[in-house]
Amino acid sequence: MIKHDFETGGFPINRRAPVLCLTGTGNIYVVYNRFDLRVALGRYVVVKMLGIWPGKRHTDCFVLNPDEYKDTPAPPADHADIDSAEDVVLVYDKKESFLRITYREDVTKASVVVSDSQELLHYIEQAGIRHRVTHESE
Repeated sequence: MIKHDFETGGFPINRRAPVLCLTGTGNIYVVYNRFDLRVALGRYVVVKMLGIWPGKRHTDCFVLNPDEYKDTPAPPADHADIDSAEDVVLVYDKKESFLRITYREDVTKASVVVSDSQELLHYIEQAGIRHRVTHESE
């Protein structure tokens, strides 16, 4: 089941699980998020892709179909690293109106990114990024 999901566009691309893209000219590009994958697939003729899946004891590689990943959603360029983000929080008000998104780009970074982008909200929901929902009291 998981292998089939990976082949059809469901591989979770992030810093922990990168993808190697092999072009027709023999170049290899490593992508760490869906934004960079979208750029690579648009710029180069990618003939093969390998997804690296780290495990507790063993690391696996999965052959991915480049054609299945051409239409995968990509985040806005300003938030290209959200695929690897820690603690993504969607904040709504009492009336269920969207207020903002907060996330940490990296565990080692203390700074928090804040955005009120509807496009980013749509991407998080469409791509299935793990997140929490909170409500802000007025």
